[in-house]
Order: sequence, then C-alpha cells, then structure tokens
Amino acid sequence: MIAFVMRSNRRFRPGMSLPEVLVVLGIISILVGLLLPAVQGARESARRLQCSNHLRQVGTALENRLSLFAAYPSGTGGASSAKPFQGWMVELLPHLEQSPLFRESEQNFKSGSIYSEHPGFAQHLPFFVCPSDGRLDGPQRSIRFQLTAGMTSYIGLNGTHWQANDGILYYDSKVRGAAILDGKSNTIVVAERPPSPFFDYGWWYGAHGNDVRGTLDHTLGSRETSTSFFKVCEPPASAATMPRLDFRDECLVSYFWSFHEGGFWTLRADASVYFFRQNNSDVLQKLATRAGGEVVSE
Repeated sequence: MIAFVMRSNRRFRPGMSLPEVLVVLGIISILVGLLLPAVQGARESARRLQCSNHLRQVGTALENRLSLFAAYPSGTGGASSAKPFQGWMVELLPHLEQSPLFRESEQNFKSGSIYSEHPGFAQHLPFFVCPSDGRLDGPQRSIRFQLTAGMTSYIGLNGTHWQANDGILYYDSKVRGAAILDGKSNTIVVAERPPSPFFDYGWWYGAHGNDVRGTLDHTLGSRETSTSFFKVCEPPASAATMPRLDFRDECLVSYFWSFHEGGFWTLRADASVYFFRQNNSDVLQKLATRAGGEVVSE
C-alpha cells in the first residue's frame, strides 16, 4: 500500500511550468547579485589586511637592519657606491628570510655587472607587493625598457621631494636613528604607491629612477617635483590636485595611493602601520620629514 501511494505521488505530482522556472531563476539571480558584492568585499578586506601585514614585515626588517648598522639603508645606492642604483629593499633581504638572494646580489655587484643583469632583478617577492593590485602576480615586462622586473607596491619616503632629502630614504642616504628628531612615531618611512601602468616605474631591486636618483622607483616625496617622463604631468602640490584614481594614468607615479577605498597604508619609523586618508595632505607633509619640528594632529 505504501509503495502504491509513493508511486502515485510520483505519477501525479505536477511539474513546474515555464513561467515558474523563470521566476525561480530570477530569484536566484537576484540573490546572487546581492551576495556577490558582499563576497567581493570580504575578499578585498582580506587582501587589504594582508597588504598591511606585508608592510609590517618590511617595518620589522627595517628595524632589524637599523639595530645592526645604526642607520637606514640608502633609498637608492649612489652611482659611485659599492652597489650603484640598488633599491633599499635589497638590504632587507637577510631580515626577510632571503639571505641566499642577498648574498647572490652582493656577489653580482662585486663583479661589476649592472643591476638589471642580476638574476634578482626579475625576482618576484610576494611580501613586497600588495595583493589588492591584481596585476602583480609575478615579475612584469616593461616594454619601453625591454626588461622584466620584480615589482613593488611600497615606496620609501625621501621627504618633501627628491632634491630636499629631508626624509629617511633617498639617494645615497645613510640616515641614523638619532637623526629622526620628529620621533619615529611621527615620521613615515614607507607608503603605498602601485607601479606605473606599463611597469616603467616600481622596480624593487634596482633602478635609475626618473632623475638618476631612483625617484619614482624606490623613493617618493610628499610633494614630489619629479614626474613621469612618459607623459606631461604637473608636479604634485597636494592630494587636492591629484588626478582621478585610475591606474592607467601615468601621472599617478608621483603620488601616494593604492587600490584600497579611500587611502593607502603607511609605515612609520617605529614599525607601526597606519591607514592614511587620501585627502589628508597637510598631515602627510608633516609626517614625511624626519626633523621638521611640526606639531602633528591627526
């Protein structure tokens, strides 16, 4: 009897009509549309957190390096130095569990070869890039220079601009901890700035930069006067004059920015990481210098 009833239910249960199917599919589409932004938002939150953790790793490495040598690395190695046009991140490699790559780099510089010929030049190191920038899943090809380079999302603060040298990381710099008169907690040493659209700027290992001083590649100022020579750009004055955030705009290499909503991560000299609001340009001016004597109110 039970079997008969079950068979009868299967036999006489009406199927869904086409309009009903379309209604169900429509409801499912609406639900997917509502959930997708939430999923994407959660993923970006995770990437944003990972990005700040990468910057925190860099800060710890800088602190360890400072404790050993009593000075920060050069933002970009001087042309007549033992490591010409080397980027400051190379000096952090031993403190980021990359000692073999660091020793290889030293041997290559001793041999007299230019940085772009070193194997490390094209090395992709995940902790030097922000995962929110979907372009940076490996080394990138700069078509204009015909070079494949390892990229970075983080750039050192040279201070106000490339000629002022009033920050911590600049051309041939050797800034000691005692020289940060504004206090480490009141001085930004590194901040976010994604590579340029065609990857002509943003090489972590080594670069001449825009003015043979590494600017726009390794270092950048809060009011940088050096601008991309691939496009006519006005020198930055403040965040208020910043072009619309579009990673295809080559002029953005002269500004601090990120793929995060509303601002970018900054690393202070005490190894603390803060999210900086894009329009807070006055505070950025004060935090960019090591001995400006400004009163910072955030």
